[in-house]
Amino acid sequence: MTFSRCVVLALTWAASASAAIPTVNLTCDVHGRDVLMPLVGAGSWQYNDTTAYDSICKAFAAGYTFLDTAWGYGNEVR
Repeated sequence: MTFSRCVVLALTWAASASAAIPTVNLTCDVHGRDVLMPLVGAGSWQYNDTTAYDSICKAFAAGYTFLDTAWGYGNEVR
């Protein structure tokens, strides 16, 4: 599964199941809509590049919308 395919799956799932994701209300945007942050996320900082990729794809497929990744973790293919 490609990363872009993972993103498409995540967006599709999130659009249909967003009410099931526990969130906290951070504030309101300029249009008065709630800005919600998921309470459960997936991280990747301890993984090598292969495990990080697989983990993030599986998190997207499971419906995660809050993922912690960073260039500084050094686990992406450069």
